[in-house]
Amino acid sequence: MAQAFPPQPEQEGDIEIPDTRTSVRACEVREALFTQSVKKSPGLDGASFKALRLLWGWVEERIVAPVRGCIRKGYHPCAWKTAKSVLLRKQGKPTYAAAKAYRVISLLSCLGKVVERAVVTLIASHCETNNIFRQGQFGCRQGRGTSDAVARLVSRVEDAWDKKRTGLALLLDFKGAFDRVNKKQLLKRMVQAGIAGNTVRRGGLVPVEQMSPACDRRKDRQNSRYPSRSAARLAGVAGAVHSIHQRYVSVVGG
Repeated sequence: MAQAFPPQPEQEGDIEIPDTRTSVRACEVREALFTQSVKKSPGLDGASFKALRLLWGWVEERIVAPVRGCIRKGYHPCAWKTAKSVLLRKQGKPTYAAAKAYRVISLLSCLGKVVERAVVTLIASHCETNNIFRQGQFGCRQGRGTSDAVARLVSRVEDAWDKKRTGLALLLDFKGAFDRVNKKQLLKRMVQAGIAGNTVRRGGLVPVEQMSPACDRRKDRQNSRYPSRSAARLAGVAGAVHSIHQRYVSVVGG
């Protein structure tokens, strides 16, 4: 396996990211919000998708503005990266004294998930329009899924049988594939694909010192004294969502 899949060489030096930007329309933000399940649990801020939908019905700009601001600046707030972890027992384990007998569920901010889905839509649309995806790729593509991949596999096997040949299939499952992705190589491929610079930066692949300084503690204190317009909008959304949540609880009685 080591010969077939050698470790990737470390990339040296920084990758130049073009100063190009893309934006998102209000209808795309709405789709990113309303395609989320209202049954999902909220993160540390307590703002659920149900509350965000209610807020959208009243003042949709309070949601569109911060989403556009994050995408335009290529920045994802640090608070949205902080997850609330919940431990769930795996069924059928003989003992629950070991850590591997539990499954960790990370609950992130729902508004942050809206931004993530909007960015995913932008990237997927760009790749589909410019024929960047391989023809045989079925995952993460609109209108394609597991059933299409299985149908192609069955078709190839039946075609081999008709020709009196043997059909072989190699199925691989990479453990922790996403955790082991070469981030610099992925960043390079995104730039080569022509994806806008602000979208690449927002993906969290750029070193912190090259991103928005809001993650720096010293500048966080400065920003707390003189909040930016985006920070004020985020605070306004949080306050509005909290107010909606309180009204909802008072109406339903729990």
